[in-house]
Amino acid sequence: MKLRMLLGFTLALLLLVAPNILNAQSLTQGNIRGTVTDPSGAVVPGAKITLHNEDTGQTATRTSSSTGAYEFPFLAPGRYTITIAAPNYQETKRAASATVGQVTTLNIQLPVQAASQTVTVTAEGGVIQTVSPSLSTTMSSEQIALVPNGGGDLSYILKLRLDL
Repeated sequence: MKLRMLLGFTLALLLLVAPNILNAQSLTQGNIRGTVTDPSGAVVPGAKITLHNEDTGQTATRTSSSTGAYEFPFLAPGRYTITIAAPNYQETKRAASATVGQVTTLNIQLPVQAASQTVTVTAEGGVIQTVSPSLSTTMSSEQIALVPNGGGDLSYILKLRLDL
C-alpha cells in the first residue's frame, strides 16, 4: 500500500515538473515589447511599428494598442531595428536585440512633427515712382462725390490722397 502511494506521489510530481523541464530545454526565442508615447508622456494608439531583423532581413509589422503597447513575441535571437510611424509625429528608429528567454522592453517616445505652413503671394504691387519725389493722382468726379466732405472743400480731398 505504501509503495503504491509512493509511486502515485512520484508520478504526480513528475507530471507537474515535466512541462517546466521540457520548456527550459526548448526555449530558443525572445520577445521585444514596449509602449509608444508622445513628448508629454501620453500614449500613442494606432502607431505603426515595423520590426526588421538585421541578420535575416525579415520584417514584421504591428499596430500599437489603445494603451500604446506593442509586442513582438517568439523572435529569433539577434539584432533588430524598430521603426515607429504615426500621423503628426516624426518617424523614429531604434535598435534592439532579442535574447534567448528574455523579454526586451523598449519604450519609445515619438517627437511631434514640426508644423509647416506655406504662404504664396500672387498679387502684384503698384508701381513705385523712384525718379521724382512728387506725388500725383487723378480722381474722377464720381470718386470725388463719394468722399465724405460736408463743406465741399477740395483741399480736404487733396489731404486724403496724400495721406495714403
